[in-house]
Amino acid sequence: MSFHRPILSIALLGLGLAACHPDAAPPKPNIVLIVADDLGYGELGSYGQQRIRTPTLDRLADEGMRFTRHYSGSPVCAPSRATLLTGLHTGHAVVRDNDEMTERGDVWGDTLIEGNHPLPPETYTIGRMLQDAGYVTAAIGKWGLGGPGDSGEPNLQGFDHWYGYMCQREAHNYYPTHLWRNGTRETLPGNPPFRAHQRLPAEADPDDPASYAKYRGETYAMDVMMEGAVAFVQEHSEQPFFLYLPFPVPHVALQVPDESVADYEGQFADAPYPGDRGYLPNRTPRAAYAAMITRMDEGIGDILRALDDVGVAENTVVIFTSDNGPTFNGGTDSEFFSSTGGLRGLKTMLYEGGIRVPLIVRWPGRVAPGAISDHVSAFWDFMPTLADIAGAARPLQTDGLSMVPVLTGDAAAQSIHERLYWEYHGGQALVSGQWKAVRSDTEAPVELYDLTADPTESTDVSASHPDVVERLLGEMDSARTPSAFFPLDRTKAARLGRVRRACGLISASAREVLGAAPETGVDPGGPGAPDPTCTVALRQDADGAPAGAEPSRAIREAFDAAGWEEDLGVAADGAGTTAFAYSQENVRCEVSAGRPASLVDGEIVADGTVYLEAGCHTSD
Repeated sequence: MSFHRPILSIALLGLGLAACHPDAAPPKPNIVLIVADDLGYGELGSYGQQRIRTPTLDRLADEGMRFTRHYSGSPVCAPSRATLLTGLHTGHAVVRDNDEMTERGDVWGDTLIEGNHPLPPETYTIGRMLQDAGYVTAAIGKWGLGGPGDSGEPNLQGFDHWYGYMCQREAHNYYPTHLWRNGTRETLPGNPPFRAHQRLPAEADPDDPASYAKYRGETYAMDVMMEGAVAFVQEHSEQPFFLYLPFPVPHVALQVPDESVADYEGQFADAPYPGDRGYLPNRTPRAAYAAMITRMDEGIGDILRALDDVGVAENTVVIFTSDNGPTFNGGTDSEFFSSTGGLRGLKTMLYEGGIRVPLIVRWPGRVAPGAISDHVSAFWDFMPTLADIAGAARPLQTDGLSMVPVLTGDAAAQSIHERLYWEYHGGQALVSGQWKAVRSDTEAPVELYDLTADPTESTDVSASHPDVVERLLGEMDSARTPSAFFPLDRTKAARLGRVRRACGLISASAREVLGAAPETGVDPGGPGAPDPTCTVALRQDADGAPAGAEPSRAIREAFDAAGWEEDLGVAADGAGTTAFAYSQENVRCEVSAGRPASLVDGEIVADGTVYLEAGCHTSD
């Protein structure tokens, strides 16, 4: 017995020496990236919030670094996420605005239509970059960059595991009928279907909690997504992991379990919200909003405890931020909560309040606890930063700069952006040094603000610095490449939108009558093809179509109800088919639909299909 014990000790010593050998590669740090949805710069205690309790995130700030000049990728959801995942700002990114792809039908009323403008196949994302570096990757939360069955699905964009809302519109309801797990639709128990945009009925008592019972269910989506995040940490603690958590909170609708509201109810003067500014009614909107944030904070605490429990907290980088500034609708009260921390603007605006967001980074042993940095950074910096943290190859194309030097206390080695650029819905903004230029569209005058002297953008100094305006205007033009689907010119964007909505009218009628989804296509136009067009096509076995269903009749009725004008000179009836055309606002749609038939031995014989072929285009 005693003979073997020294040998065992030597063996253990050898393993210890190997682990400490200078040539031995240290374990790759795990990465948890949490992105809140519409959380304002001033809505955390560590950023000055007085009314909403966020003890977990405040502790995270005490244990890490808090940034005071960090910017989101966009003032709205989808493009902000696209910049984060691809390292490209909105002048270069594929997705530059929220796009519901209205050519598919009634996207706001038909719950079977899911998804948003998808990332193209093989987009080089943070997920794919970290997969290549040996990480197991997961995304849990709200995706917003594709839908079921298209190229934007998370599992096709660098994530081994996915759970959550695929579609942004579905995420407007925290009690959805389902979430998606790795391409499979999973029903949430006890959640009946209801629309996430309703008003309280006039006859309902706004002070009676029972009036709001129909706007909730039994399974709160944030709770099961938090549980999924904890489970992922527990299941993958033995390998380097990247956990991306784009949570939907505090985006409206205002919905949260009663026990969380109870912690705030009565603390604020709170008038019922009847739903007149979108989303869902709520009896105590201020208490509900605060409770949503605090409940998320508690869930993040569960994730941090899971990191401790499995012994990986000391080798895990935890990052928290928000996708854009606070909102203005759905019963929210950004003024009451000082949600922007005094900054000008809200969500959808390119002023500081719409794009400056919290950023907290905890990296034990590398980031000094309690540090505060005024380093100017943006969402497109995450990709090169995570590449350096993970030891991955940096992306060949990125607008970002690694933040590792400033994170690790070497501010002198930190590269500085010469400029930061955004574009959204025809507007543009550019930060260069102390200056910020903003314009609402390409025809609007440029506003100029000195952010050093005037961080709240209260005084436009463009008249006093025409040379600076001219320089920044030139940088705005050079910072971007054209986008066919998201043109900066609002006239072009409106023309494309009208064409797509026209096809949506046709698609919605076909879906309603035939119970099937047509195939749609959009050519946004561009050089050599300046006019946008879209197509709608459906060919269905007649046996699978409802008896007597006539898509042509339904489509014509829809056009008539929407006030379109029929071109009677085009109308034609054939053997079971109809061709017709409608026009409105310089958009023309030509439709051919029906149940084709042929004359065989003197008898009309149907060919066994129902078909629809339609195209819409601008006529100017």
